Amino acid sequence: MSDENPNEGMDAPLANGPSEIRLEDLSPDLRTACERAGWPSLVPVQAKAIPYLLSGRDVMIQSRTGSGKTGAYLLPIMQKIDLQKNVAQALVLVPTRELALQVSQEALMLTEGTQLRTAVVYGGVGYTAQLDAFRGGAQLVVGTPGRILDHLLKNTL
Repeated sequence: MSDENPNEGMDAPLANGPSEIRLEDLSPDLRTACERAGWPSLVPVQAKAIPYLLSGRDVMIQSRTGSGKTGAYLLPIMQKIDLQKNVAQALVLVPTRELALQVSQEALMLTEGTQLRTAVVYGGVGYTAQLDAFRGGAQLVVGTPGRILDHLLKNTL
């Protein structure tokens, strides 16, 4: 996770980097999102990655399935989104429609009861629901490269 070695493991210390974060250190909105998800505390990958992401650093995370990676990047995204702006502000690009659905479901769970709106965008389905989500002010877009590119070329995103 360092600039010198992007493949460095999450457990390796990073000189001059942010320290780990605890659930209690998060903003009230993020703590509420974690409670809504049933997370009594942050898992190690979240505790280590969130400070870097909140500080605006690029991070490459390698961790087992089910280890909390999705929450590790969604929580900082949620923190950075301006709810007063009803336009796309963050893009999560995923390789498959299945992963797009999975990530968007976790985003919806974390943002339930908030004003943050999410759009899921992937091919093989019609455009209507996706266009409606954009027009409805989706601030977080989760999608696959092909359909995202399609929307960009059509100036719909």
